[in-house]
Amino acid sequence: MNNRRRLLSLLVAVFSVAGVSRAVGAEGLLLFTGNRLWEFCGDDPQGLLCSGYVAGVADAMLQNDLMAKNSEGVGGWHACFRTHPTVGQLANVVKQWLQSHPEKRDNGAAGLVAEALQQAFPCSP
Repeated sequence: MNNRRRLLSLLVAVFSVAGVSRAVGAEGLLLFTGNRLWEFCGDDPQGLLCSGYVAGVADAMLQNDLMAKNSEGVGGWHACFRTHPTVGQLANVVKQWLQSHPEKRDNGAAGLVAEALQQAFPCSP
């Protein structure tokens, strides 16, 4: 496995296991904000940190929805991936959403990613 793929797999595992649905510490401090994700999405020439974080949240959304019909999703957000988007496509959706919503970037990154994915891949009623 090459280094890029290994790093992406590690990031996905870390963010999935870390409970991305709530990026809040015991004192209510955000561990990872949309501002930080926006920096990663713009500063990383290969997009590994941005793509890895987005993939982790998307994976958590899929896992939550597969495990329980009435799941809380990620931060209350649900996405229905009818097609099979690539991680790069998902990251592009999130980058565009973050660019269009700078006023929300102070919020937790996981919830913002989930909101962006829900808007791009809505579930039918």
